[in-house]
Amino acid sequence: MYIGRKYYFLVIAETQNLTKAAQILHVSQPSLTQYVNRLEQDLGVRLLNRNHTPLLLTEAGKLYLNYIKGSLDLEQQFRTQLEHYRQKENCRLSIGVPTQLIPMVFGSIIHEFIQKTPQTILSLKDGTSLTVLDQITEGTVNIAIFHTEKKTDSRFVRHILQTERLLLICNRNSPLAAGRVGTREKPLFLTEKDLPLFKFMVFVTFSPQYYINKFMDAYFEKINDPSLSVMELPNMRTAFDYILAPKSNGIAVLSDFVFQSASLNDVTFFKLKGYSPKWYLTANYRTQEILSDTESLFWDTAIRKTVFPDV
Repeated sequence: MYIGRKYYFLVIAETQNLTKAAQILHVSQPSLTQYVNRLEQDLGVRLLNRNHTPLLLTEAGKLYLNYIKGSLDLEQQFRTQLEHYRQKENCRLSIGVPTQLIPMVFGSIIHEFIQKTPQTILSLKDGTSLTVLDQITEGTVNIAIFHTEKKTDSRFVRHILQTERLLLICNRNSPLAAGRVGTREKPLFLTEKDLPLFKFMVFVTFSPQYYINKFMDAYFEKINDPSLSVMELPNMRTAFDYILAPKSNGIAVLSDFVFQSASLNDVTFFKLKGYSPKWYLTANYRTQEILSDTESLFWDTAIRKTVFPDV
């Protein structure tokens, strides 16, 4: 059915004159007459009584006019509903955050953001840094916060929230530390004399989904002792608690964020000469992504923050 430019017929019906209608519509009268002829030919009925001045609608013309008005009303309802849906969608936000970071990210970023935009429908997806990286890569989240050793990545717009050191940590009363003091600011350097003591220690590792295992593997290579004992624990906080236990012989590579508000009197930090690993806590969205207003507000909130100000 030829119903393009539906509003043309409305103007014709209101003015009852093709010349006046053409002037209002800013088209020539011949093209408007051609429009009416094509429309009537397509419908197979006469819509206008041209033998009467002013023009009169035929019964078929009145039916078509009602149809057009109803059609335009429905179109307006659709556009209104679509705009409401668009606004609702614009208030949706999906964020990926490693499980262990959720309390800090909530306290530093999300809480402030929700106070600003209480209408936001927030979906928080957790995991590890590697699985959150997968989430943003696959587009299942809008913005992702995770650790990485890369300052930049061509796939993402990336902002570094914080740089964190990765240090070896063990109980101060363990066979390796033997009461020696090594702090986060001034860790002890491992020496050749320390290496035989690793046979009395248990290296704590994590499941393959944990990015930090990469740094643990680097320590394994540098220590170069195939007889090292290894134990896998679910996450870094569990490893830290295990190391804090009295006379624990556990040792692990942990990040600065694990030690927030924790007493470090019973632990000793170590590092290897020539090896000072670090990673970055980053906020990311896909390079090709155009952020919605809600996403932009969250991003602006995030990049103004230092998540762990005392590190």
